[in-house]
Amino acid sequence: MSPISDLRVASARGFTLVELMVALSLGAIVIAGIFAAYLFLGRNLTRMVNIQQQEVKSRRALKMFTQDLSSAIQLTTSTDSQIVVTTPVGVTLTGAATTSGNTTVTCSSTSALTTGASISGSGIPSGVTVSSITNGTTFVISSNATATASGLVLSAIVTTSVTYIYTAGGDGSGTLTRTDSAGTTTLLTNLSAFDFSYYNESGTAVSSSPQSVKSVEFTFTSAVGTSSVGTRASYTTVSPRVVLRNKPALAN
Repeated sequence: MSPISDLRVASARGFTLVELMVALSLGAIVIAGIFAAYLFLGRNLTRMVNIQQQEVKSRRALKMFTQDLSSAIQLTTSTDSQIVVTTPVGVTLTGAATTSGNTTVTCSSTSALTTGASISGSGIPSGVTVSSITNGTTFVISSNATATASGLVLSAIVTTSVTYIYTAGGDGSGTLTRTDSAGTTTLLTNLSAFDFSYYNESGTAVSSSPQSVKSVEFTFTSAVGTSSVGTRASYTTVSPRVVLRNKPALAN
């Protein structure tokens, strides 16, 4: 056989079995490495998303909690898992009409009014409150109106009860809910621990007696994700102390 024929035969040969097995093994190692990196990045991204979601919920809960307690005029319940406060709410009364020297006032709707609510506006003396509600459009005030007018817009300050309740659940499924006259809203989920802490005017921790409470803070721990697949993210928060600015406090 000539040298040229030998070269043609050599060039026409394929890979040997050993060469093919080595190539497949190296390819499998490379693919496994890429797949492992993909899983690692995916799990980290999922954990970051879980943490971000918990941070957003925490900020929203703290904002609402701060607004409610900062404006609260009374604290009626103070336990480790529940707090109930009374807060003032502004109400606008449209289409109001008053008669000079008379305590009867009419408006478009009295549905948002409560007995004892303070009333202000044109023709209404200072310090006047709602004595009684007659029907859906008429109410009685504590002092006579000073002018006769119609089409007025009056302002009222009513009080409403706001309740925060922590409900424990198995395997970190506890919740924190907020309830007022408009209904119940779930603020936090996936809670494994939650606690309200109370302090008097001097900053000393108190465990009971709502009358002596002047500031409140809460702590909680939540976790989202699955441990077995590496996506579980734990989140622990201690809120700032929120001062009940409008509530008088009695020392212990």
